[in-house]
Amino acid sequence: MEILLIDQNTLDEDALASHIRPHFGVDVSIRAVSTNACLEQLIADAPVLDLVVMATPPPGREVSDLLVELFPVFPATPMVLITGTGSSAMPISQIDSGRVSFLPIHQLARLPFMLGQWQYRDEMQLRTHENLPNTPGVDIDIYQTISNLTADYVYFAEVNDDRQIVMTYRSEFLPEHTGFTSEELQEGGAEILVHPDDRHIIPGRRGALVNGESRVDEFRLVTRDQRVIWVRDFVKPIRPDEHGVPQMIVGAAQDITYEKLLQSRLMIQASILEMIARGEDFDSVLKSLNDLVEEQISDALGCIMLVDREANTLYPAAHSRLPDEVVEATRIMPIGPEHGACGSAAYYKALTITTDVNVDPKFDLYRDLMNRHGVLAVWSTPIFRPDGSVAGTIALYFRQRRTPIDHEIALMESAAQIAAIAFDVNEREIQRQLAEVQYQTLVEQLPAMTLMSHPSDPCDLTYLSPQFGYFSKLPAESFLGDPDKVRSFIHPEDREGFDAAIQRSIDTSVPLEIEFRIRRLNGTTAWVQASLSLVHGQNGEPLHWLGIMVDVTDRNEALRQKAESDQRYRSLFDENINSIVIYNYEGIVVNVNPAGVRIAGYSEDELMGDALLWLIVPEDRERAERYFLQARAGVSSSFQMTIVTRNGERVELSSNMSPVVVDGEIVGVSSISEDVTERRRLESQLLYQAYHDPLTGLPNRVYFDHMLSNEVQTLGRDVELAILFLDLNNFKVINDSLGHDIGDKYLAAIARALREVISTESIVARFGGDEFTVLIPPGKGAVDEAVELAREVIVCLRTPVVIDGYELATNVSIGISSMTFDTACEPRELIRRADIALYDAKKGGGESNLRTFNDQMDDWVLERLWVEGDLRQALSNGEFVVHYQPLIDVETGEVAVVEALLRWNHPERGLLRPDRFLRIAEETGHILEIDHWVMETACAEVAEWNRQHQELEPLEVGVNLSSRRFWNAGLREDVMAVLERTGLDPSLLCIEITESTMIQDIAHAVEVVTSLRNHGVMFAIDDFGTGYSSLSYLREVPIDVLKIDRTFITALGEDDPTLKLAEAIVAMARALNLYVIAEGVETLESLKFVQSLKCDLAQGFYLSDARPFHELHPLLDGSLLAVEPHLLPHPFNS
Repeated sequence: MEILLIDQNTLDEDALASHIRPHFGVDVSIRAVSTNACLEQLIADAPVLDLVVMATPPPGREVSDLLVELFPVFPATPMVLITGTGSSAMPISQIDSGRVSFLPIHQLARLPFMLGQWQYRDEMQLRTHENLPNTPGVDIDIYQTISNLTADYVYFAEVNDDRQIVMTYRSEFLPEHTGFTSEELQEGGAEILVHPDDRHIIPGRRGALVNGESRVDEFRLVTRDQRVIWVRDFVKPIRPDEHGVPQMIVGAAQDITYEKLLQSRLMIQASILEMIARGEDFDSVLKSLNDLVEEQISDALGCIMLVDREANTLYPAAHSRLPDEVVEATRIMPIGPEHGACGSAAYYKALTITTDVNVDPKFDLYRDLMNRHGVLAVWSTPIFRPDGSVAGTIALYFRQRRTPIDHEIALMESAAQIAAIAFDVNEREIQRQLAEVQYQTLVEQLPAMTLMSHPSDPCDLTYLSPQFGYFSKLPAESFLGDPDKVRSFIHPEDREGFDAAIQRSIDTSVPLEIEFRIRRLNGTTAWVQASLSLVHGQNGEPLHWLGIMVDVTDRNEALRQKAESDQRYRSLFDENINSIVIYNYEGIVVNVNPAGVRIAGYSEDELMGDALLWLIVPEDRERAERYFLQARAGVSSSFQMTIVTRNGERVELSSNMSPVVVDGEIVGVSSISEDVTERRRLESQLLYQAYHDPLTGLPNRVYFDHMLSNEVQTLGRDVELAILFLDLNNFKVINDSLGHDIGDKYLAAIARALREVISTESIVARFGGDEFTVLIPPGKGAVDEAVELAREVIVCLRTPVVIDGYELATNVSIGISSMTFDTACEPRELIRRADIALYDAKKGGGESNLRTFNDQMDDWVLERLWVEGDLRQALSNGEFVVHYQPLIDVETGEVAVVEALLRWNHPERGLLRPDRFLRIAEETGHILEIDHWVMETACAEVAEWNRQHQELEPLEVGVNLSSRRFWNAGLREDVMAVLERTGLDPSLLCIEITESTMIQDIAHAVEVVTSLRNHGVMFAIDDFGTGYSSLSYLREVPIDVLKIDRTFITALGEDDPTLKLAEAIVAMARALNLYVIAEGVETLESLKFVQSLKCDLAQGFYLSDARPFHELHPLLDGSLLAVEPHLLPHPFNS
């Protein structure tokens, strides 16, 4: 098969051959022609060809003209014009000849089908010639009709006796391209495919054919999947009978969908481009474009979206039939692959087709919305700006599942190109309007005012620019033709000079340059600079004055201010108390003010022309040079340096070096220096005071915290960091008894002692009051070093110191905390832990002690916190109760005395014993209220019992008194008031105090005890043997009872030294006529031991625990012994 291809490299020859070869099984030879010379040679050779394919003709040739040349050379050769390649359109009349068929470039695959039709036409021609009937002219009609029709669809029909048209043959085009089967078409007729809007042509068409008239109709077919196909149908009746009625109808139809769409595209382009050319507004252009696209693509609901660049979203700009809810839902549509077809098209910058929104993940966010309005398919293509960025999208919505055909895609893309043009034109128009506004604004804001005047008088104006109106506060046109008004605006003092200057310009023909003042309407004065020239004609005659005036008021004011500024600068330079030195670019002094001369002690001549590095101390010279170079590079710097003056004095300067800039260029460096020698001395003094304790000279808490923080931040691995927290145990006694002056001197002595015992590598500081802290340098044995140092400190501070004749010594409590790299904590936490350990050390009473922090101490602190918090409300909430423990007569087994013991009935933690809260109550001061309440309660309950049981021996009660309550002023009055209120006989009250309380001030203790014993109140020493046991105070203090501490009772054993000590205590008590009570009787053996010691009373859990008063009634009234007789040794069971 020989094929001629006329083309300028639009089609690929191999691709063309590949479409034809599989269908015909023959060798395909393609001869390509692209130039006029080759084409003319081809026409001259006139080879035999099977097909002519024309895509783009050679330069300078039109398609129609070329076809006219080719028809005579190749009269029987079919020709195909490839459309969509940019070649010129061909008139439809030439198609009617049947010589040329159109084929879109994207439908090359249909070329074999067209070749098949041509072969069929040739076969029909051959058969017709071979089998011509006797009646001339019958088959000739069929032959001529078929040979003149090159079509996609061919059909034959007969006209029966009823003049009905009956189809006898149709080609396979319709079943293949419409989706309807041949049977369906045979049954319903091809008319079922005709678009409803085009079916009106069918009746007239039938009538015309039966009457023997040929028809050429264009109408639409609707496929099974609702696509629209345009066809051009050529139909001709043949074989008329004797009445002129045709017996056969021959028809052929061409698919002209692409042609129609091409016409639609051209129509849309022409319509919209015409609107753009007319300058119609952008919104109207987009609205019309959207409407036209909806018209050309059936059942489409169009919407043109535009990009909001700032928000990176899309918004609907033009739409007609799209439901309002869809429009509102897409008012702010993000650009992204998950935001429908439009968001994806803008994101990927490509055509996006969704044939079913119910299965496309792009519509997950919009599926319900689409379903509510029956939308199933959405197509969207981007609109591009000239720079390639996306300006918007064109979207089409369909209420049926639909895939676009190539023609529809081409139409959408064409519409997008037109929209891009409209968008570009709109943006250019906006820029043009903006430029006009800016230009107008610029012109109106120019300071220059132009003028033109009569040649005889420059003040007789014929034109004056609007700026003069702004300048004078009057309309510019009001000055035209009124020279007197113009002159009245010139300042009276300048009018004579103005007129003289005008005359000189006329006499000398030299343009006038003058500055003068103008008085404005509001009374203010302005300066103008005028340039006036008298313009002459060709013959030398004066035509007019032409001039320009500039408001130089601000300039003149700036010059005046500059002069003042220069004077101020000179004044600031000369009168400044700080040294000012100006260096040139090379670092040589070019100017120095008087203060610089005074500070340096050298004359100005000695300082000028030198770099002055010799003034600066050697250690600061390199730094000064570095900052000079930085300033010369444009970077200002502040720094400190020291100079040596002429008399050898060292002066500290705070200097600032800055670049000296002239006309934007750095020409030197300025150095402004303040003499801060005295300030530095004061700062050093203040810094020392800020970090040191004025009394002891030791570093203070601030300094200690700072140094500790540094050590924590730089702590390395495999080392320890430890601190000590010291507190003087009895310093308050010294301070209160001997006075603050001696107390201060003693603290200073303690500080000196600590400095002597603590190495210089460690830091010892006064933390506050009588508290000191020590920071041990990090090391592998820092904790051990801290413990050893603590022991040395304890020994050291026990050594007496004589202050103003008083020999003073102290015990010290020390807390130690430590950390490593792996257990690092904040500095304040390390101090807190040491403070906790210190508190634990102080539990030992007044003795020196040290403790190292552990986690159990932290638990105790947490407990202390809740105890302190809850104690505040415990008394007012009635949470305290008094339990009573009986004291049993060891001879009779009867209850003689009860001891009142405090319990805390905590609402959340249950019944708490005193050891959980009493020490904290003493420290916080709550103990005073608690002691008073316990005494009042105990006295009241015992007094009431005695009143109700007068037949029994009166019951005595023992009440413990804290150290703070004992030493509190007014104790006697308070106790007597309680006894009076409760009615308890004073002789039935025994107040129990500890040895440590008594020993604090024996003389005062004797006074307090005596004052109450005189009223009958008894006193007992509680826990005797654990504190400051001393025969001397027992002789001095008038006590009644000794209570042997439980440790002596529980430590049994014949050879135990404790036994002998207990016997000695009892013997001593007997010698002093003291009543003896044994505490801690918890077993039968301990009771026997107490009996053997000849104690008077016994107390302990073996006999009875502490319980509410009402539970003791059986013991108190004698109905029940504390211990069954058979469990008691003699004499209980005798």
